[in-house]
Amino acid sequence: MPDISNSQEKHDQKIKRLERELEDEKVKNHVLNRMVDIMDKEHGSGLRKKFSSAVSGKPKASAHLSCI
Repeated sequence: MPDISNSQEKHDQKIKRLERELEDEKVKNHVLNRMVDIMDKEHGSGLRKKFSSAVSGKPKASAHLSCI
């Protein structure tokens, strides 16, 4: 018969690991969004606009994502 406390401990460890991974991904997402914002501001690339147009199914003539 499996030890319930050991099973619960493994479950708790998995939850903690997944929470850390989620927090890491949130930080990564924030950093990447800031990089795109800065690139758009400093270089006028409009990358976010191009990407959102392509995702929405309404691509503009210049909305190529081959560089991503």
